[in-house]
Amino acid sequence: MGGLLFSNNAMLAGLSALAVPVLIHLLMRRKAVLMRFSSVQFFKQQEQHARKRNIRNFLLLLVRLLLLALLVTAFARPYLPQTVAKVFRKRVVFVLDASASMQATDGGETRWEIARATLLKEIRALDAEDRVAVVRCSTDAEAVVPLSSPQAAVAVVGQMKPAFGTADVAEGVSLAKRILRVEDEVQAEICVISDLQQASCEKIAAVSIPSTTKLRVVPIGNGTAANSAVVSIATTNLHEVQITAANFSTDDATTRSMELVVDGRKSDTAKVTLEPGTGTNIGFTLPALSPGWHDVRAKLSGTDSLASDDSRALAIFVPTPMRVVCVEPAMSRRIFERETFFLNCALRATGGSTDADASALNVEIETVSPDAMAAAIGGTNVSDVVILPALPRISATLQVALERYVANGGKLVTFLGDAVQPNVYREQLARVLPALPLRVEGDPEQPDQFWHLQTPDSKSPMFAVFAKPNSGNITLAQFKRRYVLTAAPSTDVLARFEDGVPFIVSRRVGAGQIVLVNTSATTSWTDWPKRKTFVPWLHSLVHMLAGVERGKAVIASSSCGEFNEVDTKQLVTVRDESGRSKTVSSDTSGKARIDLNEPGVFRVCDASGHEMQRVAVNVPVSESDLTSISEKDFTRKIARVSEESSGGNVTIDGVRQRPLWPMLLGACLVLLLVEVVLANRTNI
Repeated sequence: MGGLLFSNNAMLAGLSALAVPVLIHLLMRRKAVLMRFSSVQFFKQQEQHARKRNIRNFLLLLVRLLLLALLVTAFARPYLPQTVAKVFRKRVVFVLDASASMQATDGGETRWEIARATLLKEIRALDAEDRVAVVRCSTDAEAVVPLSSPQAAVAVVGQMKPAFGTADVAEGVSLAKRILRVEDEVQAEICVISDLQQASCEKIAAVSIPSTTKLRVVPIGNGTAANSAVVSIATTNLHEVQITAANFSTDDATTRSMELVVDGRKSDTAKVTLEPGTGTNIGFTLPALSPGWHDVRAKLSGTDSLASDDSRALAIFVPTPMRVVCVEPAMSRRIFERETFFLNCALRATGGSTDADASALNVEIETVSPDAMAAAIGGTNVSDVVILPALPRISATLQVALERYVANGGKLVTFLGDAVQPNVYREQLARVLPALPLRVEGDPEQPDQFWHLQTPDSKSPMFAVFAKPNSGNITLAQFKRRYVLTAAPSTDVLARFEDGVPFIVSRRVGAGQIVLVNTSATTSWTDWPKRKTFVPWLHSLVHMLAGVERGKAVIASSSCGEFNEVDTKQLVTVRDESGRSKTVSSDTSGKARIDLNEPGVFRVCDASGHEMQRVAVNVPVSESDLTSISEKDFTRKIARVSEESSGGNVTIDGVRQRPLWPMLLGACLVLLLVEVVLANRTNI
């Protein structure tokens, strides 16, 4: 055990202030003066009291001087150094960056290989009695090596592999701090081994560590390494794909080839010139995709610092096309004059849905006359949806065909309009229609009078597309005419006008479903077909009736480290492109949670081998920019805070400090009480 030491020796200079009250006391002392007086017998008792007061005043001076000296000494933070018993001389937590950017190549070796070799060298340099932990930073920070001997840590580190996700180094340093707080009476050190990529160090300024913990940073790699990458691949209509490539270098332009690979076969190639610090868009036409799952991949030729981001994949599910039959009562008219003109345009429109996973409606449209409808909706090639605009007449053959079609599970959508004869509809379609028309409301001679719709229920599959911001407002459409309806039994009203009159009504008949829309399919009664909400509404309606799996394409892409969920109540098998597989079970909610940490295209199959889902996993875009911050900036951003140990001892450089200032402050409190007592007695 050594002698008394001080953390702040400069504060001891304050002890010189003790001379001030002593000098004042000496200078202010009263001098004795001889005076003639007749008799002093009355002053003898006063002389005794004066002697006692002098003794008390002297003691009071000493107490005040001692009180001041203790306060100054306490602020100097004295301590007694004690050598820590050499059980564990040092604790070191290594924070190892394992993000995708660590796979970049510098001088023939990857940053990961350099970092792991550096880590092994650091661990082997420790003494056997030291303790080491390793925190691996990828999508999450985890302690892959808890506090253990260096020999045990070497065995684990030698088997570690890099990841392909993003890393949060700040999270890793915070975890290292918590590990070191298990015991603080040792020499504590955090060593960060990373390429210090900007994306990985964004949150480091929010981290603080104790001032007694040593921090070392070992930078890996070239902070200005050039890299080009495919940063996005997308399609909206299953006919073409848009690809974006970027050059993250600030110095050199590069010209490379971009390949489009569909289901493992090269489909197209284009030359791409990437200017420094910019991106370029490339469009490719997709080949005809058959129903089922497909993977589409964009590849940059050549090599650069990071190879894993030179390709990006997309998984696409092409559903079996829906067959929609539109009945046209005026086939002889020009196309734009037909009752089904707006319906056909909307059904063929691309990008009609605002759902990020939806593409154009995958549909085969057949336009037939009323006389040919019976043959079109019968036989083996049964249509998924029949759309019926306003018909002036309904033959007995058509009536029977519609009733049979609906009873066998068909889906029918019918519009009203000027051509409708209410008595004909009530007599011949009463068995299938959800509501029967009575009379028309609205005066075509007064165009300023119209109705609006109520805000629809966003939970309805037909209107869910409008729940997102900027997806369109269906209530802006104007309706100049409509029918007063008589609802049939078991009818559901799916939408209403502002005054409560039914707008869309639905009914199930047998295995089928009928939807009646209380307006025209043309612009004779409403301006809705010209508004942007008409296309997504009609797409959603057809999806709802035919089934989403029949008409909606699925475009799936995720980043390494993200979770993908599959709705299933059974075991599923996940296979990668090399044929490796793993089994995943579902949870209590009926979802199988699949964690994919490597780039590639993965197939999710059920127990029978049927492919349920395909997922394209890519390197996060943020990992492509290899720009890093300096070691100095990294260290400067981490706040250093004072942190006392629970036992009152602090360890610095292997020496335990036993602080004495708390005891000195306690003594000051005692002396303060003594000073108060002496001061009051002196004044008596």
